[in-house]
Amino acid sequence: INPSRSWAAAAAETKKQVNQSPQDAATAALKSSLDTLEREKKKMDKDIKKQTKVAQKEVQKIDKKVQKETKAGTKAVKKEIKKMDKTVQKTTKKIDKTVKKEAEKARKEVDKGAKVVEREAKKIGDAVGKGTQ
Repeated sequence: INPSRSWAAAAAETKKQVNQSPQDAATAALKSSLDTLEREKKKMDKDIKKQTKVAQKEVQKIDKKVQKETKAGTKAVKKEIKKMDKTVQKTTKKIDKTVKKEAEKARKEVDKGAKVVEREAKKIGDAVGKGTQ
């Protein structure tokens, strides 16, 4: 019996089939409709369960993918930070080396200048010494 049809039509159909009293036919039609509705409800419940499982699986897949991509992203960021650290260390070493070289050059220049001043002072001192004799 089609549940979408009215109960009166279902009752009439059932009466024809079973040849019962109108009340018995109506009761049989209602019972038949109720049985059909219960079967439909069970079917829907089953479908809902199935769809829920499918949805949960999809969510798990997406979650795994997100975790994987997050992990990969974190790894890449850490790698970049390491690269930058190495670059900074290299640059710092170069700067230190250059500073040391420049400091050494400056010290040598100062030493040269000091020697020149000493020589000039000695010349002046010798000249003064000769002049007083």
